[in-house]
Amino acid sequence: MPTRFDEIRNQAAKVRQIKLVTVLQQIGAIADKNDSDKWHTHQGTLSVTGSKFFNWTKTVGGGGAIDLIMHLENIDFIKAVSWLTENCAYPAVPRSKKTRHRPRTPLTLPKKNYQRLPQVNHYLTSYRCLPAVLIQSLINEGRLYADDRANAVFYSLEKEIPLLALKFVEQTTNLGMHWPPAPEKIEASST
Repeated sequence: MPTRFDEIRNQAAKVRQIKLVTVLQQIGAIADKNDSDKWHTHQGTLSVTGSKFFNWTKTVGGGGAIDLIMHLENIDFIKAVSWLTENCAYPAVPRSKKTRHRPRTPLTLPKKNYQRLPQVNHYLTSYRCLPAVLIQSLINEGRLYADDRANAVFYSLEKEIPLLALKFVEQTTNLGMHWPPAPEKIEASST
């Protein structure tokens, strides 16, 4: 009969395989724009090289996902293993060969609203700091438009699969979807 110690040891062996970048992304750390090995966390600035990390703010380092989460969350080993199991370990779910998949129903694109385009353009250039030339280019190519709720509607064709992403201008939620036909091009409104 396995003991609690055996369970923790088995869980620890699994979560040791988790990459440090995965843990940092899960806790909301921000990757440095200029240094791909540097991350900004609530505990300070970290450098990550493979499975090793060093906190420059606290002059402390360590190795592995367990050590990292113990450091970032100020928790003990058992709680760290549990945290990683719950937040970062996603065991593969085997699919039955007999599983029937429902056919995908085509999604329809949101209705275009040219009057909302300036609001979307302002949001993307002012708040998201995207170049106005890029935004105008996407609009001219028909890959960006506004809908009735002033959402920025982005789409692209990738390997013959149309992709749709909505950026809610008044909220920060992104939604990625697929839909069948590629929409027609949109001309930029001068209003």
